[in-house]
Amino acid sequence: MNDHRKIKVFFEVLGRLLSRVGSQALARIGAELGPKEKVTLTNGLYFRVERSGLTLVSVGAGECQSMKLSVDEAKQIFSSIESACTSRDVVKVRAGELSWTTDARPKSNPEKVVIRSTGPLGFTRTDARRKDVAAAVVEFANRFG
Repeated sequence: MNDHRKIKVFFEVLGRLLSRVGSQALARIGAELGPKEKVTLTNGLYFRVERSGLTLVSVGAGECQSMKLSVDEAKQIFSSIESACTSRDVVKVRAGELSWTTDARPKSNPEKVVIRSTGPLGFTRTDARRKDVAAAVVEFANRFG
């Protein structure tokens, strides 16, 4: 094979390879940028479902914080939420670097659940409606068991 032919074959193979890699990269980027599935506790506190696991997103006071969690860590959190709501008490759990507290005591408003979390990004406190939290627990269980 002459040099001209070798160069031509090299660029054809390189073009096919780049095309495949580019298509795969675009698919990954599209999946990340596309509409996200969520398990929502409140408008400002939800779990975004992604291929690599879940991302806890907390929006409030003009800022947005997010933290990646494995499915197992999220299962620990939702199990603690369910336990707190069933017992109508306070349940704390540690999932990775995140400390999560669900306060489902009826106190002054029986329809409210207080959720607190502390992690590498700081502290959050959110008031949630009991029925929304219960729906999120059911939705998470249906998706992840």
